[in-house]
Amino acid sequence: MLAFLRFGLLGSFLLPVLFEEIIFRGLLQPWFIRRYGLLRGLLLLGILFAVWHYDNDFSQRFTDSPVLVQRILRLLLSVVLSFVLGWLTLRTGSILPATLAHMIYDSFAEARLSAWTPLQSVLIYLSWGVLACFLYRFWPPRQEPGLATASSSSFWNGSLP
Repeated sequence: MLAFLRFGLLGSFLLPVLFEEIIFRGLLQPWFIRRYGLLRGLLLLGILFAVWHYDNDFSQRFTDSPVLVQRILRLLLSVVLSFVLGWLTLRTGSILPATLAHMIYDSFAEARLSAWTPLQSVLIYLSWGVLACFLYRFWPPRQEPGLATASSSSFWNGSLP
């Protein structure tokens, strides 16, 4: 039984999260930031992260109409998480803090299943968004020289690099 629990935790949380963080934060994030700049790169990476997780949105607990709502919420949450996990990676220079934060988030997401109301989910998503804004405003991430080619103002103005 103990071996099953250990494998269950390892197989359900650690390995998938570690794989995702190696791919998204370790490999894709530096490329996206170099190519599109910090904010635009993390935004696009968040959209890709959402698409990666869209298969989780099709389950027997959703009928047709809530799937669209779930996809929109997934997109918003994935973009916000991309900013928070990206900040952790840029700030520390390692994917391990992002992996730990991702694993903690996933454990809470699995525990809630369908017990939370949509309003509670939206409030949780908003809290992640507030956290992302707070982190980037008061503790800007460290960047390697030449990593970001586009400034944040060019992102919001819509000009491409």
